[in-house]
Amino acid sequence: MAALIEALEGESDAVRSKAISILSLIRDPRALEPIIAQLLDRDYRLREDAAMALARFPLKKSVPALEKALRTDGRHEVHVAALQSLIVLFEAGFDEAIREVITVLFDASHDRRMRHAALAVIPLLRPREQRALLKKLRSDQDPEIARQAVQIEQALERPPRPDEADLRRALGDLASPRGERWNEALQLLVSFGERVIDPLIIEMVRKSRDAEYCARAGMVLRGLGARRLRPIVDYLERLEDPLPLEVIVEVVGMLEDKPLIYKLKDLIERLKARGETASEGETPDEMDRVRAKAHLQLARIGSRVAIDDMKETLGAPGIRIGLDLLAAVELIGKPDELLDLMRAYRKEDPWMRDQIRKVFLGIMRRERIRRTNRIFSSLSTGDRRTLDSILGPPEGRSGQPAHSGAAVHPVRPVRPSSR
Repeated sequence: MAALIEALEGESDAVRSKAISILSLIRDPRALEPIIAQLLDRDYRLREDAAMALARFPLKKSVPALEKALRTDGRHEVHVAALQSLIVLFEAGFDEAIREVITVLFDASHDRRMRHAALAVIPLLRPREQRALLKKLRSDQDPEIARQAVQIEQALERPPRPDEADLRRALGDLASPRGERWNEALQLLVSFGERVIDPLIIEMVRKSRDAEYCARAGMVLRGLGARRLRPIVDYLERLEDPLPLEVIVEVVGMLEDKPLIYKLKDLIERLKARGETASEGETPDEMDRVRAKAHLQLARIGSRVAIDDMKETLGAPGIRIGLDLLAAVELIGKPDELLDLMRAYRKEDPWMRDQIRKVFLGIMRRERIRRTNRIFSSLSTGDRRTLDSILGPPEGRSGQPAHSGAAVHPVRPVRPSSR
C-alpha cells in the first residue's frame, strides 16, 4: 500500500496511472487524499483517472473534490469522469453528490454531451422525483435532450420489448466512454426486466476487473426494483468474483427488502468457509471486503443475525479491519463487542486505531458504559494496556480524568460506505 501511494509522487505518468487504478480496486481510505491530489496534475489523463477512481471511494471527502473538478477543470474528459463518479456516489448513499449533476442537467449552456451523461441519474431517483424532472426536460430547448426525456418517460410507463440483438448491443454500449451512449444502454437494459439479470452478470464477470463497468451494471440492477431482482439471490450463492459480488451485495442492501437482505447471512457463511479452505498463498483480502460489505447491509436494518462471524472477524489475526466492518459494528455494537474491538485495535495501524477508538467511544456513550463497568473488571494486563491506550490512563496514574460513558467527548462516527 505505501509503495503504491508513493508511486503517485513519481515522475512516470504510466506508473502513476497504474497506481491509481490499483488503489481504486483496493479502496484503502489512506489512498483517498493522494488520489484527490492527482486532480490538480498537469496531465489531464491523470486527472481523468483520479476522477474515475474516486467513484470507488464512497467517503464524504470524495464529493467536494469531484464537484470542484466538474466546475473548474478545463477538459471535457475530466468533466465526464467527475460527473459519472458523482452519480455512482449518489447511488452509494451520498445525497449531496446529486447537486452538481442536476445543475449540469438543467444548464443549457453546458456541453450537450455532459447533459446526456447527467441523464443517467434519473433511474436512481424516486418515481415522484423522476416524473418532476422529466416533465421539465420534455420542454428543454435542446431537442435531443427533450427527445430523450420523452423516451425515458415512455420506458418507465410502458417498458418496450427489445430483442436479443438489442440486449447484446446494450451490454457492450454500457462500457462506452460516451455518456449519452452508455446512458441509453442503461435505460434499454432496465427495460428488459428480469431477462437482463443473467446476461448482465455474465458480462460483469467477464469484466470483473473493470470497476466502472461493474458500477454501471449495478445501476441497471438497482433500476429493476426489489420484486424483479429476487433471482439475483442465486448469484450470492455461486459467484466467485469479488467485484461483481460486491456490487450485488450493495444493490441488495439498497433495495431495503429485508427478506433479500437476510440472504446475506448465507453469503457471509459461504465466504467464511471459503476463507478457511483457501490454498496457501491465496490472498483473501478482496473477499474479506465483500464479507464486510454484507455485514454492513445487515447492520443497516439493525440485524445481528451474523454477529458471531463479525466478532470472530474482529479478533482474527489474519484479517484487517476495513471501514465497512467497522461501520457495521458502530451500528449494532453492544457492550460485548467492546472487547472484540480491543482485539482489533491491537492488530491495526495507527490510522485505523483512531477509527476504532471513535467507534469504541460511540458505543460506550450509546450504551451508557463507564470505565468501571463489570465488562472491564477481569481484563488481563495486556487488555488493560489496550483499554488505557483507547481511553487514556485512568485518574491516579496520570493525573488526568479517565474517560467514562458520561464524560466521553463527542467524536465523529465512522461513515458507512453506502446508504
